[in-house]
Amino acid sequence: MTNEISKVMEKYLQKCLMPTEDMIKNLIEIELGYINTNHPDFCGGANAMLDVIKLEGEAKDAEKPNAKLDGNNPKFIRYKTKFNENY
Repeated sequence: MTNEISKVMEKYLQKCLMPTEDMIKNLIEIELGYINTNHPDFCGGANAMLDVIKLEGEAKDAEKPNAKLDGNNPKFIRYKTKFNENY
């Protein structure tokens, strides 16, 4: 009787082995794909925009003397090069 129970349990566990492995692999993939936005090192959207604005401000401070604002877009700066002599 004990041998029969052991055989039945072994067959059942072997039958469930592949689906269990697949489920564990899927759970690991889900965990790896999760982005922890609460982590202190995470730079969220608002912080990223602040960094961009800060960099734009630094770029304006270091503006080249031969640069001028584009008339169509006042935030776009055009620089004189050999390819666009008549800006």
